[in-house]
Amino acid sequence: MLLLYGTAIAYVVFVLFRNITLYTRPFDAARSKARYDSSQWSQSQNLAPDKILDAFGKKQGYTGWNDYVDDHAGKENINETKTRVLKEVSDKGISDAELYSYVGYQYAVGTNPTLLNPEHPPLGKYLIGLSALLFHNENVILVITGAIILLEVGLVTYLISASSLAAGVAVFLTATHSLFIDQLIHGPQLDIFQLVFLLPLLYFLIPKKSGIPFGNLMAAGVFFGLFISVKTFFTYWMLLNLSVALILLTAKWSYAKRLRSLFLMNAVGLTVFLLTYVQYFRLGGTLKGLLGVQKYIFLFYRNSQIPVLEVLGNSFQLILTGTWRFWGHGIILSHYEYWSPAWTAVYGLGLVAILWSLREKKTIYLRGIFIFFVVYNAFAFLFPIFPRYLLLLYVPIHIVVGTFVDTILWQKNNLS
Repeated sequence: MLLLYGTAIAYVVFVLFRNITLYTRPFDAARSKARYDSSQWSQSQNLAPDKILDAFGKKQGYTGWNDYVDDHAGKENINETKTRVLKEVSDKGISDAELYSYVGYQYAVGTNPTLLNPEHPPLGKYLIGLSALLFHNENVILVITGAIILLEVGLVTYLISASSLAAGVAVFLTATHSLFIDQLIHGPQLDIFQLVFLLPLLYFLIPKKSGIPFGNLMAAGVFFGLFISVKTFFTYWMLLNLSVALILLTAKWSYAKRLRSLFLMNAVGLTVFLLTYVQYFRLGGTLKGLLGVQKYIFLFYRNSQIPVLEVLGNSFQLILTGTWRFWGHGIILSHYEYWSPAWTAVYGLGLVAILWSLREKKTIYLRGIFIFFVVYNAFAFLFPIFPRYLLLLYVPIHIVVGTFVDTILWQKNNLS
């Protein structure tokens, strides 16, 4: 057990020291702003492809792109010109990590969070910005959050299984997983902040015979609100509500108690969500205006023109082979450089552990994790995802696998 904990901690510390400059380099607010202003995210360049092409056509003296195409058809390869024009704009781009660092810093110094990168709620970016202000480095918050996650994984697994071995296995699998390490060493992403709120949420939703204790339900509501305040609100609000509704559906309570529990959790969660926009309200924003922002975000993603059917099943392809279909200017088959066959092995072991656990008396303690696993699997299968989205899938699997390994070894020792 101590070997598992020690190896996990040593590996993470080793990785952090190899990338020590990431956490010691001072955050340069002026450079960050200059990078943002010249990027695809700035207000002047955050345009749809058709608008970029029209702007190119007008720069060439035509009324727009279609007029340019009519005049140059047969004289040049229009598709090559189109790809070149769009690439010239995208090459000026900055990564999501740079975007969140700049925006988070601006939030932390008082900018209205609905005016910069409103596509995601502000909480995760606030944390990044506070890191830049307090530690003069935007990445220190990743180390702090990563440490909290490992503590949560160990604690939740131990509370479920009452086994230090199970907790050690779960911590080891999490600490050495490339998706977790990737979140620590490649600049701030939002997924790590989602995970730090998801784990206690799933624990507090463990039902008792008489229901979920009021204190646990209130705590679950707080973490529910924190979770949906990190990334795309509507998507994750729906995903969590579906998961919680299914968890409550399996409890042997009256329908009234189930509905009250779901309502109370949402009331607390949505209150927490609104509190993350306190600066927006301080600057004169209204609830109606915030609803308008959420409507814009919904339409933004709905009109993103991602060919959903062409990337269907991306999650399974990633888990099994490390390849995934990226949407951009056409569908491109990409390989995630940090994938390993261990992804497939751990996922398969997780499925075995879940099927095994359904026969055990402790199933009630893992019920929330099982249900979230199924719901999130469906989400990742049906919708376009990046590899980092699978972090929320694998860490709950590690908890189940840890419990499974402990029970199998315990049964084997008893038989011998």
